[in-house]
Amino acid sequence: MKTYLYILTAFIMLGCSSDDDNNDPTQNQFENIEADVQEGLWEISAFINAGEDDTFTFESYVFDFSGDGTVIASTDLLSATGTWEYMGLNENESAEIFQLSFAGSNPPEPFDRLTENWEIVAASSTTLQLVYETVDVNKTLTFTKVE
Repeated sequence: MKTYLYILTAFIMLGCSSDDDNNDPTQNQFENIEADVQEGLWEISAFINAGEDDTFTFESYVFDFSGDGTVIASTDLLSATGTWEYMGLNENESAEIFQLSFAGSNPPEPFDRLTENWEIVAASSTTLQLVYETVDVNKTLTFTKVE
C-alpha cells in the first residue's frame, strides 16, 4: 500500500509543472516587445492625459521603432526623432517599463507628453498599451500597428 501511495504522490508532483507558476518576479512578461515594435509602423490610437482625450494631437504621426533604439515620429511634413528602450522590470519588480524620450531634457511639443518611463499594461505584435501614473500625473498611451 505504501508503494502505491509513493507512486501516486510522484505522479501528482510530476503533474504540477513549474511552467504553471506565474509568480516568478524575475520573469519578464513582455520580453517579446523589443522584436514586436521593430516590425512595421505604429500609430497612437489612444492618448489620455489627465482624463482628457488628446489622441487627435498625434493623429497624423506614424512611429517607426528601429533596432538601434531610435524612434522616428513623422507626418508628410514633420518629423521628430527620439529614443525607446524596453527596460524590463522596474526597481521594485512590480512593473515592466517601456521608456520613450524625445530630444533630451527639453523635448519639442507635443512629444514632451510622450517622454516618460511608461508601465506596460499589455503588449502584442499589434498593440502596445502603456500607463504613466504619479500623484499629479495620469496618462495612458496605446500604440497600434498600421503595417
